Amino acid sequence: MLPPSLVAPLKEYFKTYGPRIYLFEGQEPGEPLCRRTFQVVFRKALDRCGIPHKGGIHSLRHAFATHLLEAGTDLKAIQSLLGHASYKTTERYARVASHRLRTIQSPVVRLWNQVEANRAEIAHKEGNGTDVRYSRKWK
Repeated sequence: MLPPSLVAPLKEYFKTYGPRIYLFEGQEPGEPLCRRTFQVVFRKALDRCGIPHKGGIHSLRHAFATHLLEAGTDLKAIQSLLGHASYKTTERYARVASHRLRTIQSPVVRLWNQVEANRAEIAHKEGNGTDVRYSRKWK
C-alpha cells in the first residue's frame, strides 16, 4: 500500500533510527510513541500545510477508508485493512458519498438496456426495423 516514492526515505529512516518494533518508537527503544506525541505532530503538519484544525488524527483513518471506497475498493477489503472485526464498524467509516449514490444504476435498468441493444442488433442484422414500443433507452 505504500507508494514507491516512500521506499527510499523509509530505508534511510530505518538506517538512521533503527526501529525495533514500531515504525515510530518512543524515547525508549521498542516502546510506541505516546498518543499525545502523534497528536502534536499531526497538528504541526496541519499548520505547515495551512489546513484548518477540523478533526483529529483519527480523521486520517476515516479519509483513508472513504478514499478507498470512492475508488471502488470492496467494503470487505477495507474492513480487513482497518482491522475491524465487525462489518458494521467499517460501514461507519465508509459512508457513501452522495455523488456516488447518483451514479448507481439499477440492475433491472441495465438488463433492460442490454435486451434493447440485443434486439436492435438482431433487427439490424435481419434488415428489419425495430418496434418503436420497445426501443426506448431507460436511465
